[in-house]
Amino acid sequence: MLPLLSGQIVVDRIAIDGLKASLARHKDGSSNFDDLLGDGKAKSEPRAAPASALKLDIAGIEISNTALEWRDDATKQHFAVKGLSLKTGQLGSGAPSKFELGMNLAGNQPKLDLQIGASGTLSMNPEAKHYQLAGLSATLKGNAGSFTLDKLEIQGAADFKPDATAIDALVIKLSGKEGSNVLDASLEIPKSQMARETLRAEKISLVLKLTRPDGNLNATLSVPGMEGSGRSFKAGDLKLDLDGKQGSNTFKGSLASPVSGNVEAQRYELTKLAGKISVNGPELPKGAAAISMGGSAALDLARKTAQMNLAAKFEESNIDAKLNLTQFSPATLAFDLNIDQLNLDKYFPPKAAPQTKRDPDQPIDLAALKALNASGALRIGALQVSRIKAANISAQIKLANGRLDVSPHSAQLYQGSLAGALTADANGNRFTLKENLNGVTIGPLLKDLADKDVLEGRGNASLALSASGPSLGALKKSLDGAARIDLKDGAIKGINLAETLRKAKSVLNARGASEQAANQQEKTDFSELSASFVIRNGIAHNEDLSLKSPFLRLSGSGDISIVNDSMDYLAKVAVVASASGQGGKDLGDLKGLTVPVRLSGPFDALKYRIDFGAMVGEVAKEKAKEAVKEAISQRLGLGGAKADAQKPEPKDQVRDALKGLFQR
Repeated sequence: MLPLLSGQIVVDRIAIDGLKASLARHKDGSSNFDDLLGDGKAKSEPRAAPASALKLDIAGIEISNTALEWRDDATKQHFAVKGLSLKTGQLGSGAPSKFELGMNLAGNQPKLDLQIGASGTLSMNPEAKHYQLAGLSATLKGNAGSFTLDKLEIQGAADFKPDATAIDALVIKLSGKEGSNVLDASLEIPKSQMARETLRAEKISLVLKLTRPDGNLNATLSVPGMEGSGRSFKAGDLKLDLDGKQGSNTFKGSLASPVSGNVEAQRYELTKLAGKISVNGPELPKGAAAISMGGSAALDLARKTAQMNLAAKFEESNIDAKLNLTQFSPATLAFDLNIDQLNLDKYFPPKAAPQTKRDPDQPIDLAALKALNASGALRIGALQVSRIKAANISAQIKLANGRLDVSPHSAQLYQGSLAGALTADANGNRFTLKENLNGVTIGPLLKDLADKDVLEGRGNASLALSASGPSLGALKKSLDGAARIDLKDGAIKGINLAETLRKAKSVLNARGASEQAANQQEKTDFSELSASFVIRNGIAHNEDLSLKSPFLRLSGSGDISIVNDSMDYLAKVAVVASASGQGGKDLGDLKGLTVPVRLSGPFDALKYRIDFGAMVGEVAKEKAKEAVKEAISQRLGLGGAKADAQKPEPKDQVRDALKGLFQR
């Protein structure tokens, strides 16, 4: 007891075996150990003079077979330490003391199941507030969430004083996996010292290796040296080197910048970024592509923000990007992106049409939209993607809570313009599209968009579509909306109605119909074409097709199946009184007739059927009408002055004429 009288604690040995302690905090904030802490009320007695520094001298500590549990009813967190063991030598005298620590740690938020072990030499001098740790060797392994930690090793030494801290030969190595992805990493800090006004560190290096089934990534981050104070620091060029493989492509890159930081303000900056990334692969033009960049970046941990300004050169493309992470969780990004020109087909060329149809049950997953909130502007001077060419592209983009809005957006394309809005919502896999095209040359657009050469002309088109579903087939089946097209001075490819009707004169006496395959070398010219469509459940229905040419008038109605990529359409062609135009001079005998033409089948094997029998019927009707008119005229005595003088009353004329006609 004598050492206590002089403010010293001297203990031969502390041994604890079989301790089980369960600590809990209730929903109201109270704890099950409040009674051990006193009532917490301030004492009215005057405070005693501060005691001198505590002197501690313990011959050793030995803890075994101990379990500790912590439960928080408010947050539903639960942690448990089992199998805790600790063995030390003498503590408090300043003499080196070896120690060994082992335990199992389990938790639910985050989910943990770890085995922890540590050993080393500890020197403690509480009176001088001086602590030294030498020969540290710590290991952790187990599971942390979905990550399997094969091993985490920590080795090094540290010296802690009231006015300075030094770390020597710190090495941290980690290996583990998540699913089929394997991670290996190591951090080395040979020597660092931090005092109130000074900070020095030798070269720091971090090495990371990530192996995935479809590739790998190797990254090395190095800092040549660091100096400053306990509040701020600066370093020479921080350098990041990358190399790896993704599929059949390999890549290599580097990024460097001076770095500075303010520990108190928790702000860190890369003041002059410079970097380059090159990619090599058999599918790339010339087998390779490269991007170089420069700019600056800043990270503010206190405000939980980050920003980056970049100017990049990607082949022939110049890119200017401003990125601002306005909050960390959930990640929220504001951006402004300008690109002068970009040809993605050079790097990701459109694939050739497959021999078999695309699987309609192939899932469409928009879950990635839920990982980030973003808003900003995108401008591209010239763009080519999937063969489609556009210029002066401008789009406002907003992504929040899994919903992407590209609205409004506009562009110039195919001698016309486009304006509209697009929405993709991960909550239910919903899509909506509204587009208005004005003054567009439709032929090249359809050729580049769908590789279909079926229509020529220039004019306007509009779309208002919506669809939802987990797969491509489901999206097609749910497609609803409306569409309209108005074209001038164009042609329908695959059929030459003028030539077909000219040939029909020689077979007017034959009953039946003729069906032929569409021929892309044939076409039907028009001066005007218009049509509107109502789309329900993937079927586009039309009732008001109108086509005009110098010798033809065409109307029609029918269905276009987006689900089956096919159509069933009945067009009605009428020959008008004109001797000019595409074959018009040879169609006098068909003037005034309506010819039915049925188009049917899949888009890639479309057929048309002309009903010549119906044409013969039309001719017969016209001849019969002419005969009736002639007979009535004769019976009514409409032939001259003599007849006029002798004609009976009108009602008698009609009765006699009809009577004579039926007698004939």
